[in-house]
Amino acid sequence: FLYYRHARLGHALVRDFSYYDWVHINPQGFRGRRPVAFEKDSGVFRIMAVGGSTTFDSYVSTDSAAWPARLEHWLKELAPDRRVEVINAGVPGYNVMQDLIRLETELHEYKPDLIIFYQGHNDLFGNLRRALADRRGPEGQRPGQVEPIAPWIRWLEQHSMLYTKLAERAKLLRFHRIRARDPEPAAAPEPQRQVE
Repeated sequence: FLYYRHARLGHALVRDFSYYDWVHINPQGFRGRRPVAFEKDSGVFRIMAVGGSTTFDSYVSTDSAAWPARLEHWLKELAPDRRVEVINAGVPGYNVMQDLIRLETELHEYKPDLIIFYQGHNDLFGNLRRALADRRGPEGQRPGQVEPIAPWIRWLEQHSMLYTKLAERAKLLRFHRIRARDPEPAAAPEPQRQVE
């Protein structure tokens, strides 16, 4: 329920939406309840955090616990005389290309003074997944093959944050297993003599 199918980006966050009162998406499509105007108030230093689930901070249970909200809180504590606004523009599942498209098409209109671009996991796991698929069979059998995805998996990816979280954890576990499986080749054990 948190996502809708987007023509250019694949998926996007439903605006002005509450996901079981755990995650709130404001009318502009950013995490949090506070609306964000295109024109910032004078004297406000606007920071925009852009990225995937690491920016959206999928693993926290409230909007105020997400790291961009905590950053705003601590900046206000450290410099109470400066007006600071931090916008959480993260979208779970986005990669660098989707973030760049979004920066060029809509995010630039908010005229941030500083952009924190915190991304990489989705690109890394996508490349690792492709590399693993390339290792599965002899070269040339099925180049460019896309693994089939059941319709219910596609639906869960688009509508369930719990499924997305579990899928991310499973990818991480698979990655660790692949690393553990590919250690340096060990020396062959010496044959043992049988005692008569």
